[in-house]
Amino acid sequence: ILGLFHDDGIYTVVAKALYQGDGYRIISLPSAPAQTKYPFLFSYLLSWLWRLDPSFPQNIVLLKALNCVMLGAIFVLGVTFYRRYFPDAKFSALFFSFLVCANPVIFTFTDYVVSDLLFVLLALATLVLWSRPAPASGANLALTAGLSGLACLTRLAAAPLAIGGTIGNFIERGWRSALYFSSIVLLFIAPWFLWAY
Repeated sequence: ILGLFHDDGIYTVVAKALYQGDGYRIISLPSAPAQTKYPFLFSYLLSWLWRLDPSFPQNIVLLKALNCVMLGAIFVLGVTFYRRYFPDAKFSALFFSFLVCANPVIFTFTDYVVSDLLFVLLALATLVLWSRPAPASGANLALTAGLSGLACLTRLAAAPLAIGGTIGNFIERGWRSALYFSSIVLLFIAPWFLWAY
């Protein structure tokens, strides 16, 4: 099933438009208006899958498989995140990550073509980088800011990651670090806001 929610229909139609070279537009509507409700990262990833198999509805399984891959990556990052705080934990880290991925709120998203699992994956990757025991280098700070920006390009609910990263860098490292972090995040999200405007 595809199109059960408004969101999965829009993501898929816009991904097809990107695949066809029609731009970030809702080509299922008469005037093919620009898509300004959802940031573009998830639809962009789906457009790659349209290239692999452009035959619809046969490619629905492939489109949904993306979320299954992301759930696997969330499992691995969950173990890594847990072990950052409890380095000696092995079984409990696996159990923690299993609980995260088996949570009905998370697991059921594997059956829908929606951006929620990509958002969880990018947010968790950002938190894994933030929880590094070593002092943050400029490259690590840039990577963390980049992941925060990508999370914002998936769902604008990631704004707290960007704001929290800026505030955290200001408190721990001063205004230059906070400005560096927020500037990188803005490089990622400014084009989206300009497009939406």
